[in-house]
Amino acid sequence: MRPLPSLMRNYGFGGRDLGKVFEGVQIGVGYRIDDAVTVAAQFKLKWFTVGYSYDINTSAVKDFSRGSHEVYLRVHFYKIPEVPKPVSGD
Repeated sequence: MRPLPSLMRNYGFGGRDLGKVFEGVQIGVGYRIDDAVTVAAQFKLKWFTVGYSYDINTSAVKDFSRGSHEVYLRVHFYKIPEVPKPVSGD
């Protein structure tokens, strides 16, 4: 397993993500301003991806909630083609 650095920023929902990608494994954290911190992991296998995330509430709801869990399974019905790496002009 070797790390593939990545940073993903999403706009439009008030949150940010910071993750680390390894071959077949992705882990990360994210936050939504005045709402929650998220910890996530996913594992990619040949025909499917399975993932888990946990939201830790930071808003006023935190007194009434212990957070939320999310588990998902993504099935790959066809192989996504590899994007060729750009060739240097040097």
